[in-house]
Amino acid sequence: MVVTGLTIRTITSADHETVGAVGFAAWAAAEAFDESYRDPEVIAKVRHEFTVFPRETKGEIFVAALDAEIVG
Repeated sequence: MVVTGLTIRTITSADHETVGAVGFAAWAAAEAFDESYRDPEVIAKVRHEFTVFPRETKGEIFVAALDAEIVG
């Protein structure tokens, strides 16, 4: 399979919300966790952490955009 239209770039402040949503969706879709991680309080905390991570991290963050839509 050949992927066209994919761009890897540095995150911008406009990307923060989307990056948090993509990260949380990936976590929520994972089957690597036992049922204790599906507790509503845990889910709320994890969602919050993914929301604040893009703007609070000190490291470099890159996004993958497919035809200008962030996919990773």
